[in-house]
Amino acid sequence: MTQKGPNIIVSRKFKKKLAWKWATSLFVRLLRSMVREDQLGRKLQQLWGRRGEVETIEIGSRYFLVRLSNEEDYDFALTGGHWVYMDHYLAVQPWKSEFDPDASEVSKIAAWVRIPKFPVDFYDKGILYVVGNQIGRVLKVDTNTLRQTKGRFARICVEVDLSAPLLLSLMINGKEKKIFYEGLHMICFSCGRYGHNMEHCTKNQSTSTSKLLCMENQLVPIDETQSPVCSETNDGIYGEWMVAPHRKRGQRISNVGNGNSMREPRRDVRSRNMTGGSCFEALNTENM
Repeated sequence: MTQKGPNIIVSRKFKKKLAWKWATSLFVRLLRSMVREDQLGRKLQQLWGRRGEVETIEIGSRYFLVRLSNEEDYDFALTGGHWVYMDHYLAVQPWKSEFDPDASEVSKIAAWVRIPKFPVDFYDKGILYVVGNQIGRVLKVDTNTLRQTKGRFARICVEVDLSAPLLLSLMINGKEKKIFYEGLHMICFSCGRYGHNMEHCTKNQSTSTSKLLCMENQLVPIDETQSPVCSETNDGIYGEWMVAPHRKRGQRISNVGNGNSMREPRRDVRSRNMTGGSCFEALNTENM
């Protein structure tokens, strides 16, 4: 007995026994908006229920537990597209035990990364998983990469940690390989984190404030038209090069709002991405 009442302990063995039924389940949250369970359930069934049933259960704090009866549908929902409903992004993450919606913020997103000029002879599933896990937990490797049908870059889907700076590069046998991120258009080129730009970087703001105070004490005139510059800009290591370019051909857009897919000219895709401003955009389509 505790001050807050009886403390019931569920053993690890029993939790493992219960977990199998949730193996093809996801936690979903509609960012910056609210939606009814029945509305979202119908739309997700249209979009994700290609081979089986999709069950949607509201669990509080704008989170939904989505259980898919088919494993291929589950894989498609997790890594197959960027999902939008009512002009807001859906954050999708794999099921995990003892998930608390009140204590859980969207701290990770699934994203495709490219590693240009990756040695084609290393296009091996084992090697690619080892490499990808250095960036984030690997969710999937692109089919074209596994089949070695395209060789300009290796393409891997990983979980990106929003609370940490994005990894810029890695070494393969002593040779540097840059990492490009697909669909992540809100990267701060000051601190390297995803979800805000340089103008809204807290490091910029705190550093610029201290600089202004110091300059005022020294009676140095301040140019208010200048943007604040962060002292921790990592000497310009971060930059727009980190964002992978769009495909030249029409981009296939999957929209949770109407459950349809359509071809869209590149200029429309770019304008939408530039104005969306969401820090939780999910995946671009596979097999680019």
